[in-house]
Amino acid sequence: MNETLFEQLNTVYKPMCEKSGEICDCLQNKGYKISSGFYNNHSKRIDGEFATEFFPIPIISIENIGDIGIDIDEIWLEVVMPKEKAVDFDYSHIGEKHKFELYGADNYLTDLYNEHLNITDITEKIAASEESRFCILVYFEQDVDISDIIAATEIFAV
Repeated sequence: MNETLFEQLNTVYKPMCEKSGEICDCLQNKGYKISSGFYNNHSKRIDGEFATEFFPIPIISIENIGDIGIDIDEIWLEVVMPKEKAVDFDYSHIGEKHKFELYGADNYLTDLYNEHLNITDITEKIAASEESRFCILVYFEQDVDISDIIAATEIFAV
């Protein structure tokens, strides 16, 4: 491998791997059952359009809760809920602290909620949707304190 490319990749991936290890350690210390690996083909919105990440990023799967992705420029928590639970979930609680999106598990490129939509319409949109499962994607800055990720995770652990 070209040494320059090797150094570039390590420059990108080392902080991601270190953050993944820190989050894994913290979750395990809190008693969560986790697994982790590197996965590609995530959809990411860039300038309002979706693009595919063909490169792998660290993903931490938390049993019975969801996944944490350590991306190049942000960290995210994705939780999948059945429709019955999604209709009753208090989105204002998560929306007060974090940027988030809500979309159907099958039609994942169409947001039912994002920062440009009205949060008070979420329940009606879920109820009217033909989807049976919904995804909530919570965003964090790359330099987030891990306790903030854990606190958001605990909202969905109930």
